[in-house]
Amino acid sequence: MEKKTGLSPAKSRNICFDILKIICVMAVVLIHSSSKAVEDATVFACPDFFFANIFNAVSRFGVPIFVMISGALMLDENKILPTKLIYSKYIKSIVYVFVFWSVLFTFVFAYQVPMNKGWTIHFDKVLTYFLQGHYHLWYLFMIVGLYISTPILRQFVRKNNEKTVVYFLKAGFIAQGVVPFILQLLKTFADINLTETLELFSLDTFLGFAFYYVLGWYLSNFTLKDKTQKIIYILGIISIVFSILFTYFVSVDQGKAFIITYRNFYFNNVLYASAIFLFFKKRFGQKSFSENKSRIITKLSSLTFGIYIVHPFVIEALRTSFGKITPQPLSILLMWLTVTVVTAFICFVLSKIPGIKKLIKS
Repeated sequence: MEKKTGLSPAKSRNICFDILKIICVMAVVLIHSSSKAVEDATVFACPDFFFANIFNAVSRFGVPIFVMISGALMLDENKILPTKLIYSKYIKSIVYVFVFWSVLFTFVFAYQVPMNKGWTIHFDKVLTYFLQGHYHLWYLFMIVGLYISTPILRQFVRKNNEKTVVYFLKAGFIAQGVVPFILQLLKTFADINLTETLELFSLDTFLGFAFYYVLGWYLSNFTLKDKTQKIIYILGIISIVFSILFTYFVSVDQGKAFIITYRNFYFNNVLYASAIFLFFKKRFGQKSFSENKSRIITKLSSLTFGIYIVHPFVIEALRTSFGKITPQPLSILLMWLTVTVVTAFICFVLSKIPGIKKLIKS
């Protein structure tokens, strides 16, 4: 390992991260634009499921890389980040965002929609919907958890402690990326359930999105040998091909959508996300952009958080209309592009409104 530091987010704005955020939010929108086609499929040996699976699988780097970017920024040694600031600035802002948007999503999907359908409104269900948030707001809970753990992680995630960081990443990759996948295969195809046995080891320290949080910092701050990078690129390509084909053929065989390869922590998505992160770091890490291009990229990047938050509204509003378009793969692509553009425009407008802009800009 060559100990060269990578880009330092604290010294100047990292345009590479801005580009990655734009690509990632587009990936998340594609996941949600195609998920229903995968989940509602009843026939699997057909082009509709095959392409819906492709759209969903190739987009699975979105959330992992979002977390990796957060880790690269929040764990940066050059950034002064006292615990009090984490709570008063970062966590506080996330809480405000959640409350505001969860109220809107709850009003629409737990009150307005059921009422229009003539369903009985139960206050306890409405309250639960608000407290848990719409399906995509899980991300806000997760990122708050990572912020809470940040002061502890910053104590050992340091450039002079590379061996310990690498150990953490290796253990995490095996503990939640490789072993659970193997156990899932044994459970599905051999009816052998060893999940509880694995849980007895209590490897929680290495589990969850803290893995990607630390991985983002590591890949951002260390330059891997060319040979190592090429291996990761090759494994990343193999992983996404594996994800697509494995899901398709096993779903056909099982007669139901078998989508374990979509899980964020399994080895295939770790390798896939790592390859994309490294590619963009190498391609754009030291690249200079004109002032106009930089301004556009920065502006779009600042809207990505809002696009993530708002896009389910637009998807639901357009789903029926685009569902009538055939063939289905064309319908998914058109909805994806339309939702992305419309949501970006909405967020751009909202970003001009005082008070509201803080709720949609990262």
